[in-house]
Amino acid sequence: MKKINIDSKDIKPLDTDGIRPLNIGTVLFAIATLFIFFQNGVISEADKVIWLRIAIFGFFLGIIGLRILHNRKRKLKE
Repeated sequence: MKKINIDSKDIKPLDTDGIRPLNIGTVLFAIATLFIFFQNGVISEADKVIWLRIAIFGFFLGIIGLRILHNRKRKLKE
């Protein structure tokens, strides 16, 4: 097997802003919220309330995070 020598000086950091993964997570939390909301009889009402809260908070935290990342990206471009 051939050994590959890579110098750490040649490796450039990725230029990512994290908006795409946060978008995906926020959309998944929105879908989970709708899915949990329309579940009838699959989970108990107490569990349903807990999971709805988790999904809703995840969605809103994603929205807040998106706003922060968009502001950060805009400031970095200036």
